[in-house]
Amino acid sequence: MYDFSYTDMPFDGEMIGVAAVFLAVWVFFLLLAAAYSVLVYVLQSLGMYTIAKRRGIRHPWLSWIPVGNAWILGSISDQYQYVAKGKVRSRRKVLSGLNIGLYAFGLGLYIWYVVSLIGMTLSGNGDVYYGETAFAVAGVSILVLLAIIVLSLVLTVLMYVAYNDLFESCDPGRSVLFLVLSILFSFLLPFFVFACRKKDRGMPPKKSAAAVPVQKGPEEPASKETYGKLALPDKMYAFAGQPIKLYFLNVTEYVSCGDVTFKADDGGKGTVYSDRWEYTPQAGETIVLKLEAYDRTGKLLAAGSTVIVVKDGSEQKKLSVLVIGDSTIAAGYETQKLLELAQANDYPLTLLGSYGDPYSGNRYEGRSGWSAGDYVLTPSRTNSLGEYKENAFLNPQTGRFDFSYYMEKQEYDGVDCVVLQLGINDVFSAQTDEELKERLSKFSSDMSHIINSIHSYDPQIKIVRNLILPGSVEQSKFEAQYGDRQNKVRYKRNTYLTNLEILKEASGTDNVYIAYTNAALDVVNNMASGGSGAIHPAAAGYMEIGAQLYGFIRAIN
Repeated sequence: MYDFSYTDMPFDGEMIGVAAVFLAVWVFFLLLAAAYSVLVYVLQSLGMYTIAKRRGIRHPWLSWIPVGNAWILGSISDQYQYVAKGKVRSRRKVLSGLNIGLYAFGLGLYIWYVVSLIGMTLSGNGDVYYGETAFAVAGVSILVLLAIIVLSLVLTVLMYVAYNDLFESCDPGRSVLFLVLSILFSFLLPFFVFACRKKDRGMPPKKSAAAVPVQKGPEEPASKETYGKLALPDKMYAFAGQPIKLYFLNVTEYVSCGDVTFKADDGGKGTVYSDRWEYTPQAGETIVLKLEAYDRTGKLLAAGSTVIVVKDGSEQKKLSVLVIGDSTIAAGYETQKLLELAQANDYPLTLLGSYGDPYSGNRYEGRSGWSAGDYVLTPSRTNSLGEYKENAFLNPQTGRFDFSYYMEKQEYDGVDCVVLQLGINDVFSAQTDEELKERLSKFSSDMSHIINSIHSYDPQIKIVRNLILPGSVEQSKFEAQYGDRQNKVRYKRNTYLTNLEILKEASGTDNVYIAYTNAALDVVNNMASGGSGAIHPAAAGYMEIGAQLYGFIRAIN
């Protein structure tokens, strides 16, 4: 007979004790990991919250919320890039979008698994159907997982780029160390963010309160030292019957009207729109125009005034004009508008130049990509579009710009007015104020040579210096054409400071006039499409400039 009786194992109690110990250790480490996770989340969230709140970033509380913390990190990065480097970025949008994308893919994959399992369960025991379904589930799962992996890698790289900006803005001396250690030992990252929360060593110094005084009311004046200047001449000229347009944004350093309010006082003459002042005089008169720019809190940001002298008749019966410039003149639209308006008003206007259409009379000296320095010293050059242009003004004997040589070579008897539309290519690529200062020094020297050469030929020639055209308000156009080489904020500052320098240089110079071409262009609606629209107007924009220039030329001659 077999004995099927059982006896208790002598070590059951010991096994239970060991299992209990392992369970206790496992629970301890689980709680420790949970506590550490909470700690680092609090440290990182508190660090970013403190930085965002101190720097005025909107909704800093988003630092405590998943996805929201990516928006705050991107905002800190975007702000640093803008105020410290003059570059416009959209990392807050990219980081938030990638986070949302990962959550969406993860949730979609989970739902796909659940639905597929339910489908296979209800499908019965058909081996073929079951196998095909399982294969399809596996295939889709692999694709989704690959997408998640790619998004995760891209997000990781961009997150570290943004963290680098955070470290640079807080503690630039140790930013590289923090970044490298964070990449190698990711658990250290929250501690570095927390340690940086009260530092701003890499941020530009804040302007003192005295730099932008609060205005208690429109009647309270501010001293001239406390607000920015407007890039407008002290005296401007216009012709009766021709509209005058002054776009507010163009005469300031600001790139958007979103947070800036403008006030215009002209004695009740023109119309003040949200973006411009506009007036069409019907007779000769003098207008005193005062402009002021305020922020949302009522602080005066910029102010200035100008006297607009309107003429209602020309002193001479005919006029010859030579327009010299860069690609904005080479386009031929401005000079075409001059001719059209002259013909419409039965005014005998003759345009000179070696380029353009000899049959229509639309002549000019426009060379794409050329700077004032090129006109002074360059015999010829090929621009980025592959266009070869010779310098008709360069005297081969002296190797420099020689207006007398040009006039003799072109067999012109004389010219009444010379328009100079140069400067974009002289200062375009400057990335800092210091670099711009160097470029402005050369630009001023080159323009002085050109002006002196013209007046050496005939001191009675009226020279019109057009203020530099501001660029588009759309950063996407700069990115499309120039990538990281230039952005709208830096370019706007370059043109604004250059125009102020032109105004200062030309003050009191005989027979040299400053035309407010910079103010006549609608940079929101009338810039060219695509990348070329970063600095080049569309046809309608060129027509605006041409119309303003026609009235100006008629008024001074």
